[in-house]
Amino acid sequence: MKSLLVKLGVLFIGLLILGNAEVCGAEGIWVLWTRTTTTGRPSAPVAYESWDIINGFPSFKQCKEALELECKDRAYAHRMDDLSNDCPGGIVFIRKGIEWMIYFKCLPDTIDPRK
Repeated sequence: MKSLLVKLGVLFIGLLILGNAEVCGAEGIWVLWTRTTTTGRPSAPVAYESWDIINGFPSFKQCKEALELECKDRAYAHRMDDLSNDCPGGIVFIRKGIEWMIYFKCLPDTIDPRK
């Protein structure tokens, strides 16, 4: 009888540990994506589209913070004095007659926006 109680106790502790691991890892990884589209001229249909991964983060909050920094860095890199949209959602600018739209999105690692 005593060995049965010990076995049940060990099984119970094992289940508690597994349950805690599931809860701790439930959030998973958040991926910061960038979507770049271009058109031949402003307001024309999309001529080019690309989804790219920037980085992965352990929490949504960290991903959103990185999104804001990335957006501001890209705006600065493109000398965006004529910023059409406010960060952190994305930026739109025109260079040499081509409209560029760069959007940023944090998604769980289980979602692939290219599909």
